[in-house]
Amino acid sequence: MFHLMLGLPVLVILVIVISILLFGLFALIASLVGGASTAALVKNKLSRRLLLTGFAILSLTGLLPLLPFIMAYISVPFNYVTAAVMVMLISVAVLAVVGIRFSRAIKNKLGKTALTILFCIILIFAIFLTVLAPIIGNFLLSL
Repeated sequence: MFHLMLGLPVLVILVIVISILLFGLFALIASLVGGASTAALVKNKLSRRLLLTGFAILSLTGLLPLLPFIMAYISVPFNYVTAAVMVMLISVAVLAVVGIRFSRAIKNKLGKTALTILFCIILIFAIFLTVLAPIIGNFLLSL
């Protein structure tokens, strides 16, 4: 039983890290495939803009959990990871504002309301996480 006590925490951490990496990887793949098919198949200019904005947000969301692993692989100091995360979250917030502006041009009232609420939720989360990123980064640096 002692060997389980030694190996089990390592396996649990490994499963958590692998699941984070797989989420980021599949979000990036989905955004690239979706963005390419949107650019090729959708003819309506407004719909194409909204879809590409959504896929850009999805690609940044997929890159966000991969960023610490990438920066650790290329041996960048942890201070830069916090700055890079903040830049990515600010980019998500800007894309959410762009999505809100694009969704205002939709003729359908229900679609306009739903997309505006969706992009507002993304904007609120991006601003909240942008404010929280330096706090979490400083806490992790102090450990």
